[in-house]
Amino acid sequence: MSDLENESLETHVALCQLRYESLTEKLDTTNKSVDELKDSMKGLKETMEAHITRNNTKALSISQWIIGVLLTGLGAIVLHLLFK
Repeated sequence: MSDLENESLETHVALCQLRYESLTEKLDTTNKSVDELKDSMKGLKETMEAHITRNNTKALSISQWIIGVLLTGLGAIVLHLLFK
């Protein structure tokens, strides 16, 4: 606090009002930044979930293909042994 503030209540009140307005503006700016960050994080989460789902689908398809090939090979071996 300045000497002028100590001597004049009106000056003190006016400076407090300016400080309050400045803090309010900074807080509003911070809140907007946090909201933007939350929106970005939500978009990132959705993108990651889509990639995970796509990768899981690919892994499942590859697993099914491998099982199919193995069963076909097993069937061929059984048929070969039966008709030998």
